[in-house]
Amino acid sequence: MGHLKDINQGYFEHMRGAFSLAKSCAYATVVLVAHGVFPDWGGTTGTDTLKQALAKLEKSQEMEKESGEGLKEE
Repeated sequence: MGHLKDINQGYFEHMRGAFSLAKSCAYATVVLVAHGVFPDWGGTTGTDTLKQALAKLEKSQEMEKESGEGLKEE
């Protein structure tokens, strides 16, 4: 599994991260659809959720990149 090796993760660790991101996106989707129908409901919850999910993903990718670089230098 080339992708898992590239990001230095196991199958279940990767699955947990992917499912967590999917859960955040699904929640944001429901909130944003409801907000589209009822503009006074939800405020910035949908976009805030997506921003938090993206920040978490970027932080995780940066940590993986740093740990991968450390392995390549050895």
